[in-house]
Amino acid sequence: MTERTQRCLGIALFVMALITYTATVLTIALERTPFYNLPPSPDAIEYFAGGLSLAEEGDYQIHVSGQSFPPRYPFGYSLLMVPLFWLGFESIEVPFRVNQVLGAALIACLFTYLWSCRLYVESGLAALLLTTFPAFIIQAGSPMSEM
Repeated sequence: MTERTQRCLGIALFVMALITYTATVLTIALERTPFYNLPPSPDAIEYFAGGLSLAEEGDYQIHVSGQSFPPRYPFGYSLLMVPLFWLGFESIEVPFRVNQVLGAALIACLFTYLWSCRLYVESGLAALLLTTFPAFIIQAGSPMSEM
């Protein structure tokens, strides 16, 4: 197989991976998922409150009824939400969107790294296999730390 054919096949496989990722993760109807109603309370709410506090006030606290409480989770995940708050996204879907962006970035980084190693077909195939891995789809579509 020539190098040009390998490149075309690698790009075609990468496009298939992006289509698969879009169909399985990005087009989830979040309002119809059970993630909002997990007992006792989903992590997404605390992540959201911590990220909103970081974006607006610069401190990592959860504000309830005029009182500030320390969150149960480290600030790293909430820190990833701050750019989305600055862009105007202020709904409870922000934690879901953070993981979706991280998943897309992981696919792109995997493809780019293998492409730079001149493994053209393997780069597209690796991206496609990653997007069909069930654990990756679950993790990229939800902000739950238990997963």
